Amino acid sequence: MNVLHAAPARYLPWTAADLRRQRRKNLSWAFARASSRHGLLLALTSPVSVSRS
Repeated sequence: MNVLHAAPARYLPWTAADLRRQRRKNLSWAFARASSRHGLLLALTSPVSVSRS
C-alpha cells in the first residue's frame, strides 16, 4: 500500500526548471534533426542538379 503512494510521489514533483530544461533539450534535438534532414536533402539534390546542368 505504501509503495503505491510512494511511486507517484517520486515521479510527480518536477520543478519548472526540469521541465524547461527538457523542453529546451527537445527543441534543440528537433532543430538538429531538421537541420540534418535539410543537409541530407541538399546532399541528395545537389549532385542531381549538377549532373543535370
